[in-house]
Amino acid sequence: MFSPNAIAELIPSPSPPEAHVLNRRAIERFVRRDLEGALADFRQAVQNDPSYAEAWNNSGLVRQLLGRLGEAVADFDRAVSLRPDYPEALNNRGRARLALGDAAGAMADFDRALTGAAGRFRASVLHNRGALKQGAGDLAGALADFDRALAIDPDHIVTYLNRGSARQESGDLEGALADFERALARLPPERAATAYHKRGGVRVLRNDFAGAIADYDRALALEPRNVCFYVSRGNARYHRRDPRAIADYQIAFRIDAEATAREIVRILAGDVRRGAEDVLDNCARHLRISGRDVLAHARCGLTLVLLGREAEAAPHLAHFQEAVPDDGAYFSRLLALVRGIRV
Repeated sequence: MFSPNAIAELIPSPSPPEAHVLNRRAIERFVRRDLEGALADFRQAVQNDPSYAEAWNNSGLVRQLLGRLGEAVADFDRAVSLRPDYPEALNNRGRARLALGDAAGAMADFDRALTGAAGRFRASVLHNRGALKQGAGDLAGALADFDRALAIDPDHIVTYLNRGSARQESGDLEGALADFERALARLPPERAATAYHKRGGVRVLRNDFAGAIADYDRALALEPRNVCFYVSRGNARYHRRDPRAIADYQIAFRIDAEATAREIVRILAGDVRRGAEDVLDNCARHLRISGRDVLAHARCGLTLVLLGREAEAAPHLAHFQEAVPDDGAYFSRLLALVRGIRV
């Protein structure tokens, strides 16, 4: 699937006739999703005219989409060396650098790109810089960039999704919910799974577990093999003491055991960081209602392990493993992951 902005960032430009024809044909191939054919034509175009900055940028973008990030950065370097104020190439190089783990280089590129970016493209660069800031934990900076991007382009769906996540991280649940609803209002129904999942997550934090489950149901109807959606629904069902919760986890483990274990640990660790005693109190309430609640025993045991309280965790872990022996291998992997974390 191409980036929504990818085609717009393939820039045709006058050059020697043969190179121009090759660049145009490559763009047509790109639109038809013939990436290898497009790349071959872009490469021929820059061989015919090594000063053709737009073709270097276009070649880099296709290599980026093919996952050849180091080669993509080299192509963007050539484009920027030819046109130092080339905002599209700077933005593309920033994304490639970020994918390679060079956050400082990416930030420098996005900053430079913004000096020449205009219109809706400027909104895309602001979004990219905001997403980088969000990943670095600078929520205030991220929110400022997302706000500026949406002021320029109020229909920039991915920015609503990311701003919603940043608002959620900052504790603004109402703002997060509003952003996910704005995204859902603009998304084609068949592409809305992630937005439903994100909205469900906010509803869980607001203790609206029925609303969350409804969102996870919608997400799973669109992507029935997404383990994160099953884990999230299992978590919401657990809070409602719905016995189908354990089936959600079991389905997810059968689809992809490693991804499921990592997602369960990610959610649990987040809950513990927000309030470990609240998690343990919740488990205790479940166990007062039913001492045989296997998920409450698992949640309590794993939480105590996260906190380094292994002796207290042992009876809860043993209860779970005795009650659900067929899931022993999965639970062992969960324990191994949890023992590698301290919160």
